[in-house]
Amino acid sequence: LVLQADTYLGQYGLSHEELLLLLNPGSASSALYLSTTVVTNLFRKTMKQGTIAELVKGFKRLSVVHEQQKMLGLDSIRGNSFRNGLVSKQQVDTWEWGFNIALCACGAQMLKFLGFLSQSMSDTEAIASIAGIDDVLAASWSSDVYKPAHFVGIDYEKRAIVVSIRGTMQVRDILTDLVCEQTSFESVESDDVTDFVQVQGKVHKGFLESAMYLSVELLGTVVTALNANPGFSVFICGHSLGGGVASLLTLIWARKEAFRSRSTRIRGLAYGAPCSVCPDLASTPFTRKYVTSIVLDDDFVSRLSLGSATESFMHAIKLGQEKTGCLQRHTEIANEIVSEAEELKLYPAGQVFHLMHNSTRDPTSFSRINISSSMFTVHMPNRYYDEIKKLKAEVYENKKVDLLVD
Repeated sequence: LVLQADTYLGQYGLSHEELLLLLNPGSASSALYLSTTVVTNLFRKTMKQGTIAELVKGFKRLSVVHEQQKMLGLDSIRGNSFRNGLVSKQQVDTWEWGFNIALCACGAQMLKFLGFLSQSMSDTEAIASIAGIDDVLAASWSSDVYKPAHFVGIDYEKRAIVVSIRGTMQVRDILTDLVCEQTSFESVESDDVTDFVQVQGKVHKGFLESAMYLSVELLGTVVTALNANPGFSVFICGHSLGGGVASLLTLIWARKEAFRSRSTRIRGLAYGAPCSVCPDLASTPFTRKYVTSIVLDDDFVSRLSLGSATESFMHAIKLGQEKTGCLQRHTEIANEIVSEAEELKLYPAGQVFHLMHNSTRDPTSFSRINISSSMFTVHMPNRYYDEIKKLKAEVYENKKVDLLVD
């Protein structure tokens, strides 16, 4: 078999890694190869420009630049213009409810570790305790490459079928995250017209593979539940990786006849929403109608794509090579557009709400990674939970919550 494989490799000019991808496109081995290739190529490209010492020095200087821009309110480079508005009680209630559902996909053990549960209980008991959902139709609490942990349940009080998708918790989830090359995806400009205008775009490969898997795995369960509960809505919720998969699964299902043939409302709620779609898909009327992304402050996950990572590394190397400590010069370098990185950038999907800044943003305003002391910690579920609670308290106290709307 080895001799036969080597014969084919020589005949068709394939490497062993390429043969692996052809034979097992969805395996952990192929995902490991793809993710390792992405990281290695990025590092090699950067190291051709300078040294590790210069890279580290440059990232420190980038941090100073971003903190200065944040203080001056300039941290949203190339953002759209905004106007004043208000966030409603119904809106913030939905965000809190959806986040509790997304949170429950972590499982009872992790929820206790994070401090959301005071005592040990089963996974289904945790869902009932935190999200108020007693009827769990399907669940998978372990993950694999392109197969994230998830559950499907029914919230009879909210008249909703819910799909909750877990974020990154295991090594194989990280492989799904790192398979971040772009792959083709077809959507529409809007479904509020008779003639659909097709939109061809690019999305995160790892998230799309996961969404397609869940679509096949869960569609029958969800449609059966809808048939048994006429008039119920469908909400697909997730945090981090789960939010990226939820965004794409929502866009896939929103076009299916099983949902379009009824008055079913389908919505995706992505918390700590990762970069999952290209600019051509990110803010079309169709995407904005069905997907809501929630981003907290400097959350790096909502700015992290192969393009933004490439741009950050290139900026850091240049800054590290600068002899002067002039902040103006550093800012000029940090604001330079790296053309080779632009086409590799992906963005959060749909209508994006930027918490702590009380604003909605065009997805493409999250085009760069903000190097700050809080960029990693704000991504934790606890921080999203606390900020949504804080916003809800302000809304219910009838304080004016200025929401800058694009």
